[in-house]
Formats: sequence, C-alpha cells, structure tokens
Amino acid sequence: LLALFIEQALLSVIGMIADASEAGNRSEIAMRLSEAVQRRTQLETLKDRQDQLLLSVIPAYLTDKVIV
Repeated sequence: LLALFIEQALLSVIGMIADASEAGNRSEIAMRLSEAVQRRTQLETLKDRQDQLLLSVIPAYLTDKVIV
C-alpha cells in the first residue's frame, strides 16, 4: 500500500513538472509571436514611409509607373 502511495505521489510530481514546463513553453511562444507581429507592423510602417518619400521626390508622371 505504501509503494502505491509513493508511486502515485511521484506521478503527481512528474505531472506538475510537465504542466509547468508546457505552460512556460506556451508563454514563450506567445511572447515570440507578439514580438514578430510588432516587428512586422514596424516594417510595414517603414515601407509606407519609404513609399511616401519616394513618391514625394519623383516627377508626377512617373508615379503611376511606380505604384503597382
């Protein structure tokens, strides 16, 4: 009976460790995904600024050829 109790306790501890590890992995994945979305947004903003700058310096008759 004692052996069964020890086995159950050990399995419970292993389960808690596995759950904590899995939660940590999910948290890290969520953080990395958030960072990737933020970088993507920053890149899109920079591209929009770059496009506006380009359009402000080229002649008007060429803008139709540049905007595709």
